[in-house]
Amino acid sequence: MPNFRLALSPGVIYDLSETILVSLTSPRAATAVTLRLVEMDSWQYLSDTMSERGSTGRDSFAEFTGAVTDGHFVPATTPTAPADDTVPAIHIQFEGDDTVHDIPLPNVGLEGEGGELEVGIHIAGTVGTAAREYVTPNPVFVRHPRVTGQENRAIITFITSDDEEDPYYREAMRYWEVRADSILVYTSLQRIFEYLNTHTLPGGQPWGQINIVAHGMGQQWQMGLLYTDTAEWITPSMIRDRVGHASLPAPPEERIDSNTSIILRGCQLGRNQDMLDAVCELFGGRCKVLAPRYIQTYQRHDETMRELFYESFMFYVPGSSAPAPGVCVTRLQEAYSNRSDVNFRSLIGNPAARHDSHPPLRIQVVVENTGALPASEAAYMVALDANWVSGEDSYFTERADWRWTHAEEFIETVNDQPVHDITFTGTRYRVEVRQVLADSSDNVVVPDITNTDHFGRSPA
Repeated sequence: MPNFRLALSPGVIYDLSETILVSLTSPRAATAVTLRLVEMDSWQYLSDTMSERGSTGRDSFAEFTGAVTDGHFVPATTPTAPADDTVPAIHIQFEGDDTVHDIPLPNVGLEGEGGELEVGIHIAGTVGTAAREYVTPNPVFVRHPRVTGQENRAIITFITSDDEEDPYYREAMRYWEVRADSILVYTSLQRIFEYLNTHTLPGGQPWGQINIVAHGMGQQWQMGLLYTDTAEWITPSMIRDRVGHASLPAPPEERIDSNTSIILRGCQLGRNQDMLDAVCELFGGRCKVLAPRYIQTYQRHDETMRELFYESFMFYVPGSSAPAPGVCVTRLQEAYSNRSDVNFRSLIGNPAARHDSHPPLRIQVVVENTGALPASEAAYMVALDANWVSGEDSYFTERADWRWTHAEEFIETVNDQPVHDITFTGTRYRVEVRQVLADSSDNVVVPDITNTDHFGRSPA
């Protein structure tokens, strides 16, 4: 006896004026049919299952009853239509029927939906003499107005590079095109601030969500501060140097207030509380600033773009090359002894999971030396130690974390003593493996800005 099968199109509803078409492909006939629209918390993505907030639930928000005749669903009862045009609604049409049904959007749980609803169908009924049911494995992604506090707020996204060769920016553009009310390519914070200071939203409401898409690597953020700046790795202290500066005036409260969220879409910036606090200060201190604690990516499947998190596991060695694979596995097992669930041997042996640093990281320290140059390598290291400062400029590392070479440049003679600048160059290599963030049931996790394990925030 055949089971129910149906297809939904399109895969993404860009705005609420579009209609979802429901096409039944099986069976030709069925009785006592109940068809429910459901908001899905999990769905299929390639060979994986995506899951929101660790849930596999489906919340029904509209119900039709009827029968299947000649391969088409014919409704006998339909959900109550919206009271008026001011109620946000989605539009449903069954293939073979010209009627378009207006269904009010569900009014609960929107704050955790990341700017869209995942709408699927659960259908059940009698086919011949057998009870059958079916749930669509893939939903239609429906863009909905974000609810911030009790007010509808707009979403704007700034992409900070127009480099089409960089897949992160290219795929982020495609992802946010259907999720943001505005999307702009601005390559410096000064341009972003200028826009936020000079554009008033319809109705005079402040912004709800401001996304800034730029690479991150935990301690640093790749961003140009001023018009003339090329993107560089900036630190919290560099940002604080610009707080209150005329070139970056904080937007006023009528544009950014306590219900505005500024989200830095850059890898692992949410692990750097100092960075989040500095950006919050730069924007005037009224808003919330969030950033992911994980590696962030955007990926395409058919016409659907997904935002994913990856876990990163790493260690560093002085020098410019990785240890042998067995050593790498042992180092990772020691560094992450609480993660017995991770197969580090498999990850180390998988080229697609390896994200080692190429080229190795480098750091330079210039030391002024008067008189005779150090007589040995050990003496050179003593000179370097005397000038070593552990902080932002040295990536919060120690001198012994790096392998050092040095070069001397004669500067001048003072009181018959030669003066040299000694340039020390340190190298270290990062061994890194990644795996997609999954829950305890091995479902791929959907990033959730309300989850403090997913996103760091300021104020903390």
